[in-house]
Amino acid sequence: MTSEPLIHTRADWVRGIAQGGWRKTGLLFCLFVAFYLLTAAGNISETDDVYAFAYRAENFPVDYLSDPRLMLYHISMRLLFLASGLLGWDVSALVLMRGFSAVCAAASLLLLMRIVFVDLKLSAATAVVSAAVLGCSYGFWRYAAEAEVYVPAIFLILLVFHSLVRITSGTRDDVSGLFLSAGCGVISGITVLFYQPSVIPLFFAFPFLLLYRARLFHLGVYGVTGGAVVISGYLLGFFAFWPEPFSLAAFEAFLSQRSSEFIVPTFSLKTLVVSMIRSAFAIGHDLVSMNWVFAFDPVIALIQQAFSYHIIDEEVFSARRAGFLVYLPIVTVVALATVSLRILVVLGIPSITFLKQRPFLVIFLWTAINGAVVGRLNPGGLEAWIMVFPPLILLFAALVVEPCMRMGRGAWVVAFAVVLSLHNAVGGMALVRDPAHEYARVVGAWVIDEAKSEDLVIVTGDASLGESLRYLSAAQVAFVGEFQAPVISARLLDGDLSDLATRTKGRDFDGVPLHELIETTWRADGRVIFLERFFEVPRGFKRENWPEFELTSVLRAQLEQVHDNPDVGGTYLLSEPLQ
Repeated sequence: MTSEPLIHTRADWVRGIAQGGWRKTGLLFCLFVAFYLLTAAGNISETDDVYAFAYRAENFPVDYLSDPRLMLYHISMRLLFLASGLLGWDVSALVLMRGFSAVCAAASLLLLMRIVFVDLKLSAATAVVSAAVLGCSYGFWRYAAEAEVYVPAIFLILLVFHSLVRITSGTRDDVSGLFLSAGCGVISGITVLFYQPSVIPLFFAFPFLLLYRARLFHLGVYGVTGGAVVISGYLLGFFAFWPEPFSLAAFEAFLSQRSSEFIVPTFSLKTLVVSMIRSAFAIGHDLVSMNWVFAFDPVIALIQQAFSYHIIDEEVFSARRAGFLVYLPIVTVVALATVSLRILVVLGIPSITFLKQRPFLVIFLWTAINGAVVGRLNPGGLEAWIMVFPPLILLFAALVVEPCMRMGRGAWVVAFAVVLSLHNAVGGMALVRDPAHEYARVVGAWVIDEAKSEDLVIVTGDASLGESLRYLSAAQVAFVGEFQAPVISARLLDGDLSDLATRTKGRDFDGVPLHELIETTWRADGRVIFLERFFEVPRGFKRENWPEFELTSVLRAQLEQVHDNPDVGGTYLLSEPLQ
């Protein structure tokens, strides 16, 4: 007797959201935002770019467009930070950007429910469960309140999809439909400028929603307006930032400033298999957090073999300080596997006849095309795969959730969402809750607490550490290659930096002569700071095969040690030339 009112209540809530009821929508929106902000990670070490993006928002001018892939995102975050200052708010860019993502995450979940219930015409219960699965999947949850571009981009993409489906529903006349098509094109163009890889679903999958005789003109309007916004935006960016006169070669150079970050191996059967393994792990981790497995040595060895180019120091460091928490996920994983197996038994062979409907076919294309691109360019990129989760969840809604609801077995998919949220809470978010377990904060503890603006930190081999210290400390940071350490040591021991050819590396700080930075530091009575890693042979190499690294040990003996941590080593100072 108690289940019927619950079903009506749930359906009423989803219907109210779908129909634009502002009270129910507003309440859920506030609850979602609060949830993500309250559960936000304190340990940011597993992210790739958060500190770099926050530093850019606080320090770089609006027209500094060195990253066209996220051109409009960086501009927006800089303007958001400047606006907060004009309002008298003493808030860091990091906090503002995380709040912005939380707002977009809440809006994305509400929009997903509307798409499932209104556009795809599935049940209210399916809409709620689908939103819950996306909302508590580890990748989405982890980045829902993070200073990153992914969740805001997801919201914009879902908004365009929903609007295009509305055009095809036949509920609008030609004039309003054309205006909506133009509006969708504008939003799509803005989204591409916001996050360049958004072009994959927006212009290679979504146009198929309009690819039929009655909507061909709408398709043309969508494509032309979207393309015009993208081209105009990048041209404005080029003229605002690029130093060379306009030419196709110069324009291509402007757009491809970050292309060197992607190393695409030659296609072969081996690379295909390796990419599939990496993709499976990344997708699995974005759904079901694997943070806890980094506490176990055998698993670490396997992951290092499969992800040889990834540095997992941060994940291992955090997991090994989580105590008993790393064992609780074993229980939730078993429970999740049990529930998943039961769902498979209940479903049997699922029907895919729903793919005959155009929106579902487009969702399938969205998943396939986007997945193929990520799988080829960045198969192990945990962040990149987050962008594929919205269409995956929409397919999951039609393929799994809705059939279970119709068979009266909806309790199993509800159980799946509940157990998934419990697992990702204890095995994911709880492990990144404490900022004291953040690798960069522990390694650079003295630098963060004691360094001054006149000081210079030389970081080798770990760009993420360098970007973290640049944002968290007052010191200047110079990031250089690991094999430069012996060269730098030799010049410092000689007391003559005139022939030191080493230059800094890293985005936006590339190519600065290191000797100039060191000399400027000493002239300002600053100190040159070294961390333990500077004196170590790079991973994968044996010290006996690199005798020149003995120079780093000689240099260390001449430095003043000001801090020591048994887990990550010491911090050392050089306040003046040795000779």
